[in-house]
Amino acid sequence: MNSKLGGSSAFIGKVGNDAFGSYLKDTLSNHNIDITGMATDSNVPTTLAFVQLDSKGDRSFSFYRNPGADMMLNADEVKKELIDECKIFHFGSLSLTDEPCRKATYDAVNYAKKLGKIISFDPNYRSLLWSDREKAVNEISRAITMVDILKVSEEEMYLVTGETNLEIGSKKL
Repeated sequence: MNSKLGGSSAFIGKVGNDAFGSYLKDTLSNHNIDITGMATDSNVPTTLAFVQLDSKGDRSFSFYRNPGADMMLNADEVKKELIDECKIFHFGSLSLTDEPCRKATYDAVNYAKKLGKIISFDPNYRSLLWSDREKAVNEISRAITMVDILKVSEEEMYLVTGETNLEIGSKKL
């Protein structure tokens, strides 16, 4: 199956059994992304994120997620055959904020590493989704030790390293 940019891709995660979950499923499917790894939760709604831009183009976020279906992904719902078939396994820190999705994510990362897959990580830090900053730093730092490719913003570099200097911060990472 070819995705919009010409490669193949698959999604592993969880949505609610609601209009937003259906919309995400349809959108991914319409872009030829394999959605066989998308679980559905009948008890918890799909997480929603809204992005606002101010007059300078800076973003601010609002989330409806406590709880959200993405947080409810269990390790036994992860379709390992999708990991078996991939070359690169990519994940972000939003799945590290809470259990059971944190365990599901680390189990999937460890499984992919065991298979010799390239591991890619985007911390994508959103303070509103973490119980506290220290927890975020600890989980993001733990995840960084497991990856081959790290996509990090200046804000995330500073969060983890305490450095504003890009060269020094990059070396620390």
